Amino acid sequence: MKNKLEVTQHIVAFIDILGSSDAIKNNSQSSLEVMHSAYQSALDLFNRFFDNKNIQPKIKIFSDNISIAVPCDIGFEKPCFLAVAMMSGIIQMEFLKRNYLTRGGIVIGDYFCDDVMVWGNALVKAYELESKVAFYPRVIIDPELVGKLNLTSEDKKSRCGTWINQDEDFLFCVDYVNECLKDQLVFVLGTMNMVETKIVKYNSNIKVCQKWLWLQKYLAKKLYCNSDEGDEKTDV
Repeated sequence: MKNKLEVTQHIVAFIDILGSSDAIKNNSQSSLEVMHSAYQSALDLFNRFFDNKNIQPKIKIFSDNISIAVPCDIGFEKPCFLAVAMMSGIIQMEFLKRNYLTRGGIVIGDYFCDDVMVWGNALVKAYELESKVAFYPRVIIDPELVGKLNLTSEDKKSRCGTWINQDEDFLFCVDYVNECLKDQLVFVLGTMNMVETKIVKYNSNIKVCQKWLWLQKYLAKKLYCNSDEGDEKTDV
C-alpha cells in the first residue's frame, strides 16, 4: 500500500539566482562549476555552525532556483525559522562572493517534498514574494510570518534577530552580513569594490543597476555600523 501523500506546515524559502540564465547560455559548464561550488560551500558552512542537529533543512535545486524547507512543529517555530533564514543568508553570501546576486522570500504554509517533486501553497507564496515584492537582491520575510513568530531584530534570545533586518520600506529581510561573519570588514570592503565595478558596467541598464545600487547601500550601512570589533565572531 502506497504511503499517503500530504502537505504539512513548513517554513519555506524560495531563492532565485539573478543573472544565472545568461551565465548558463554563455557557458553552461563554467557556470555549473561556480554555482555548485557556491551551494556546496554554503551547505558546509551551515552544517558547521547551525547547532541544532535535530533540524535539517530540505533543499531542492532546479537550475537557478533553490527551495529550503523545514517542518514547523508547534513550539519550535523560531528554531525552524532560524535554520531557514541562516541557510538563506549563507547562500546569499556564498553566491555574492562569486559575483551573483540572489533574491527570495520566506513564508510559512503547507508544503510537500520527496525525491520526485515539491508542492504546496508555501512554495507558491515564497515564489510570489521573490518575484513580485523583493525586487532588490534580498530575501524578504513574509509579514504574516513576522507577526506569527513576533520576529524583531532585537530578538537575540532565539538568535533570530542576528539574521533579520528591517529595510527602509519596513519589510523584514535576511541580514547575512552580521556578527557571525568572521573578517566582516574584509568581506564588506572587497564586495563593495566589486559592486562599484558592476554599477559602472550596468549604468545604462536601470533595472540591473538599481539592484547593485541597493546592495551598495546595504554594505555601506554595515561599514558604518560595524566599527566595533570587540564581539567574538565565528568564521562563517
